[in-house]
Amino acid sequence: MNGIIYKGFEDIVGDFGKLHISKILESLAKKGAITIKKSHYALFCPTCKSVSVFSKYSCPHCENDNIDQIQLIEHSLCGYTGMIEEFDTGTKYICPNCKIDMSYVDGKLLTDTQASDSKGDFKVIGISFNCEKCDTRFDKPIIIHICQNCEMVFDYKRALYGKYYEFEVPSETFISIRRGFNIKVLLIEDNTDDSTLIMRILSDEEKTFTVEHVDTGDKAVTKLKDNYYDIILLDYLLPDTNGVELLEVIKDEEIKIPVIIFTGADDRETAVEAMKLGAADYILKSEENYRKLRNKILQLLSG
Repeated sequence: MNGIIYKGFEDIVGDFGKLHISKILESLAKKGAITIKKSHYALFCPTCKSVSVFSKYSCPHCENDNIDQIQLIEHSLCGYTGMIEEFDTGTKYICPNCKIDMSYVDGKLLTDTQASDSKGDFKVIGISFNCEKCDTRFDKPIIIHICQNCEMVFDYKRALYGKYYEFEVPSETFISIRRGFNIKVLLIEDNTDDSTLIMRILSDEEKTFTVEHVDTGDKAVTKLKDNYYDIILLDYLLPDTNGVELLEVIKDEEIKIPVIIFTGADDRETAVEAMKLGAADYILKSEENYRKLRNKILQLLSG
């Protein structure tokens, strides 16, 4: 788990350190507050514990990393042996001895299995390396690892190797946590009776929801440009526009907030069109359905 940035933990990591955060996550997983989605094995930097590590070859004599790989191949039909550069014409591999085309893949060396289906057969019989700095040829390079985060250079003896994990928060946990915070709702509804009822349903002693109400599309766009909301409740029919047109504006403005559409009739075509434009859900306008809004909002925000 070390070396991974967990969403929402960036600031905490700076204060407490990644190792401490990983211990917190392990504890939360054991208690069931979060679940392990999947795990991977990886190399970790011994200094900063990052998994952003890449590997290079270096010369065992001078430790320079500017080295060339040399492949020695044999053409099975005529027995000619040479370095791969001798066979490479730029687009094909041609035997310099018998002139037979050994591959059909531009710029790529065929495997033994692939080559057996071509006009000629060949196999790689050896690989060596040559250092550009000390001009030494060798069979086994030293493998070095470089951390992209702190630029630490280390070998396999110093590298840390182990599991890291991806976590997810169960929906019931998210809902429980979310109830401890204030959810900002933008209600776009021109019917006074409906808007009053919805605002009353979403009000409670815990003040889970803060509802801001507007009655036109223009006012809604202004609000969305100047404020952040967790969710939008949108009436399909408004005095100056409709829900689909307003959804198009929201999409064009790249406002990424879940939207629940209210419709006055069971118009499935409208609902499908709204969902295509990014609406998260739709409900028929009724007191019974309005009373389901609290749980529906919490479930949507839990992902």
